[in-house]
Amino acid sequence: MPAEVRRVFRSVKIERPADQFVQLPSEKSLYRELAIFQKVAGTNLVAKGLLSRSKYLSGQAMLIVNAVPDVLRASLHETNEIEYRFMHFLLNEFGALDLAGTRGLRLLTGLVRRQP
Repeated sequence: MPAEVRRVFRSVKIERPADQFVQLPSEKSLYRELAIFQKVAGTNLVAKGLLSRSKYLSGQAMLIVNAVPDVLRASLHETNEIEYRFMHFLLNEFGALDLAGTRGLRLLTGLVRRQP
């Protein structure tokens, strides 16, 4: 994460779990393993009209709020109220980072984009 985003993340003060009960592989191998699922999920959300196609093709994900069902939107609103600081960080700070480019998450994290 860029320094300014990391600073905001630290200010959210998310508690660390007492015990880590799952051993995850390295970030790079986890990214490679999940990349195909993320791509399918993203294209499905675009196909359902929930994400902007043009933004998705440029490496960003922009929610089309009007396409979200009212029941789901109400549930999300309730969750956002409870976890406001965390949700604000995810949507406004972390979510604003591009995936590609010289300041993109792929380059900053060292994750290599591989085609399946």
